[in-house]
Amino acid sequence: MSLPDVETSWNRIRASLAQRAPDLLATIRPPATEPDIAAAEEAVGVALPADLLAWWRLADGRADGPGHLLPRWFDPYPVASALRSRKSWTDVWRNAEDNYFASEDGWMHRELLAWAGGQRPTVDDRIAALMAEPAGTPCEGMYLPVWLPIADSRMGTDLFVDLRDGPLRGCVMSFDNVGTAQADPTWPSVTAMLAEVANALAGSEIVVDGDPVRAEVDERGHLTWE
Repeated sequence: MSLPDVETSWNRIRASLAQRAPDLLATIRPPATEPDIAAAEEAVGVALPADLLAWWRLADGRADGPGHLLPRWFDPYPVASALRSRKSWTDVWRNAEDNYFASEDGWMHRELLAWAGGQRPTVDDRIAALMAEPAGTPCEGMYLPVWLPIADSRMGTDLFVDLRDGPLRGCVMSFDNVGTAQADPTWPSVTAMLAEVANALAGSEIVVDGDPVRAEVDERGHLTWE
């Protein structure tokens, strides 16, 4: 079954928010600027998916506010914030292994490797190996340069689009500062994500990471996902 296009789903989302959660609708930002979009494409060094471009040209994320637009606790990033998050993740995880091997535990690990005649792979080696895997392949202990954040949980977890090559290029996955990106994709595309959010806001139950989820509005008028 074909999915509705991004604009159709986004219009449905906005219409539902107008009825059910107008305060959240008021936090949706205007369309992203073309220079911001170009900066995102330059940062990752590959073409962005058409559906992500279409979404950003309709809205540049949302401003801070109560409730969560995306299940279960995510809100879309403005493009500039997405790039800051990406830089933070890439900087931290490029240095994480070096920081570990400089620690006391890491020193012992390094000495054991040397004693056994082994040599740990460099960060660049690990990145190259993970980049060679098809989009949607879970990864542990690294943030890849072609992962582009699109939404924030405010609790140390991002949704990102995986721009590695493969049939699932552009799929939506999650990355957190403990488990990294060890789970399968949450959605196969931004198009699929927005279509499901639109359906949920219209009253349908959807499945997110294997769990049934419904969009609810609490007594304060805040959108939650139960």
